[in-house]
Amino acid sequence: FPSHDIDLHVVNGDLAVVTGPSAIKEALIRSLRTPLGSYGITFVGYDSSGTRITFLRDTEYGSTLHDLVSQPMTNTWIKSLVDTVVGVISKDSRVSVTDIDLKILNPAAGQIYLSVSYELIGTGIEENLQFETTVSNDFSIM
Repeated sequence: FPSHDIDLHVVNGDLAVVTGPSAIKEALIRSLRTPLGSYGITFVGYDSSGTRITFLRDTEYGSTLHDLVSQPMTNTWIKSLVDTVVGVISKDSRVSVTDIDLKILNPAAGQIYLSVSYELIGTGIEENLQFETTVSNDFSIM
């Protein structure tokens, strides 16, 4: 996936902390861009009492979007794409999916556009993620 999909905020030459709706959107994008089960830092450290602490890999984090790249666009492929995106977004307890818009732009090239709208629970704020892809090419997530 291209690196330009993540919006980095720079303030006075340093990376800024992203909060609110932007932080949630970036967390969703990062989860979608991460291959399922590949995220995890095995960190071994010690707490103040000398007890060893280990953090293991989260096998539920990420998505299978990487598996879809370069597969032919079929009805099953389209359903897998939508199910994958909606499934990852729905895992985040801070949001609720409100709308899905899918357009097949060029069937011969496998070019599609997918927009998934979601509400930030308890805020009334609605955001969306937009995907455009050509089969055998990278996804662009906005």
